[in-house]
Amino acid sequence: MITTSYWSKAEHVTAVRLNEHNIREVATAIGGELWEESNGWAVRSKKPMPYIKMAPRSLAGIGDWVVMRGKNTIRFYSDEKFLAKYHTISEVMADSARLEAVYRVIMDAMHSSRVDNEGFDTIAASAALQIMDI
Repeated sequence: MITTSYWSKAEHVTAVRLNEHNIREVATAIGGELWEESNGWAVRSKKPMPYIKMAPRSLAGIGDWVVMRGKNTIRFYSDEKFLAKYHTISEVMADSARLEAVYRVIMDAMHSSRVDNEGFDTIAASAALQIMDI
């Protein structure tokens, strides 16, 4: 299952939008029940078939988003609600040049920690000083 990272303020989640090609794989990966035949409740909920059923009243169909926080929290969102709440890191960075610059400094510090033998505290201090200069 291929997921993408998304952000909502300080909250980081991974998510996948359901489509006809991935719904079975996603249902298996999250432990959901895949319903492909209509029943009374599905007709009343107006969810297109197939759909994933989790909790007693939790349904996600084609076009909906499956959002995962950590290992144990899974929520379903309609496309409209998901796009109003979550954004990719690229979208977040595009809103603020300063935030993008800070992100680059931190990423550079993380990459240098793999090459250099400096301690993490030294790298963090260096990154902090660079951030203050932005």
